[in-house]
Amino acid sequence: MLALKIEPSSFQVLVVDDEESIRSVVDEALKMWGYVTKTADCAETALKMVEQGYTPHVVISDIRMGAINGIQMAKKLKEISEEIEVIIMTSYGSFDTAVEALRAGVHDYLSKPFENIEDIKPVLEHVCRRIYMRYYTEFLIKELQRKNKEIDTLAKLTNDLNKNLQIISTTQIAVEGLRDVFPGASAVYYKIDPELKKIVLSRACMKEESMKVPEFLPTPPTLFDNTPELKTYFEKLGDNKPIVEHLKKGSDDKREFRMQACFIRDIPHGVFVMWKNDWNEDVVHLFKRTVGTVATAFENNILHAKIMQVAIRDGLTGLYNVRHFKEFLDREVALAQRNQKAFSLLFLDIDHFKKYNDQNGHPAGDELLRRFAGVLRTVFRKTDVIARYGGEEFVVFLANTDLAQALVLGEKLRETIQTTAFEHREKQPLGFVSCSMGVAEFPLHGLTPQEVIKAADDALYEAKKTRNAVKGAKTKAQS
Repeated sequence: MLALKIEPSSFQVLVVDDEESIRSVVDEALKMWGYVTKTADCAETALKMVEQGYTPHVVISDIRMGAINGIQMAKKLKEISEEIEVIIMTSYGSFDTAVEALRAGVHDYLSKPFENIEDIKPVLEHVCRRIYMRYYTEFLIKELQRKNKEIDTLAKLTNDLNKNLQIISTTQIAVEGLRDVFPGASAVYYKIDPELKKIVLSRACMKEESMKVPEFLPTPPTLFDNTPELKTYFEKLGDNKPIVEHLKKGSDDKREFRMQACFIRDIPHGVFVMWKNDWNEDVVHLFKRTVGTVATAFENNILHAKIMQVAIRDGLTGLYNVRHFKEFLDREVALAQRNQKAFSLLFLDIDHFKKYNDQNGHPAGDELLRRFAGVLRTVFRKTDVIARYGGEEFVVFLANTDLAQALVLGEKLRETIQTTAFEHREKQPLGFVSCSMGVAEFPLHGLTPQEVIKAADDALYEAKKTRNAVKGAKTKAQS
């Protein structure tokens, strides 16, 4: 096994001897070998130098010097710093003296006069290797502790991201996670806005209110033209001069920053910007890895949203399905009871739909249902909830709407359906596609979801007697 090679210029050595001739010879030899040296003519001077802040790695000292000898000095030096190593030189060596020196923490014991000044060299190299290994071991322990903390922080970030299913929350978790992974750093997230054709600052990530950052990053005209150019652009974000200059002008943070684009299946979603003082290759690599983890979380959020849409939507019309609507209605009834607010339900179905199917075929019937759903979306408000209840039946939840208002909306829909140019409309019994509707109000016609639904359904039954009609539900007193 090869011996560890040390660099003498990395070590400070203090030579202590009351004989000026020996002190000079040793000092000159150490300088010639490359060590950084200082000298002292007695133990008192050496101790004063150390107490005033000078900390040598090694002290080479004579054993007999004035009031304080070399061994006593070694004890005091060890009290000041355990890391100072001492080598004792003496021409009065004995077994007892050697034992006393070792007990005082002396590293080695040299006899003088030296037959050859080179005799000091291997002893000094040995103690320097020991010092190096001590520092290196401490460094490895600190690095291991840092890596363990880094791993724990990344594991926590990954766990937090995996538990979250919303992109806005994921953005916040990611930005806070970057600050945890990189202590002392600041981070923000810019999201691509295709409509504005800008990379816009995400307000979800702004925790540091004192930090001033640009509202958006400038984008070239071709950025949103097609995916390959978009990808190429973001791959070069770190070297993009206009954006870098924009960030420098817009930010009052003097720290150095880096940008890392966030891709979801090769499509850029946005870009993380992080400000930090001590960037290096390892930090840059970890930054990229962390953003990659966040990108995976974003992809999971999007997939979850798609799965949820499939679970709550009707496959043919794209409207909500009946299961989701009933769950929604349960929540709304509880909310309306607490807030004492009214809402209405509008139940409707397409008149003579079976005849339409029989005459024109099921594909035409499916197309009629899709177009009918499209008309419903145009008539009602964004706050209203529309669902396909089954077959040709539909239901609409009208928020903050009483019976009178709901009947007006129902009439508007009936007229819109009657005048819409649906395909094969002329073959229908009335010469056009029509629908019948029943309307019920909460809490007028019921205090539970089931009661309100039944009241609207009963009103629809009455409307079906004449077709192309809107009927309001009756109260128990009217019945």
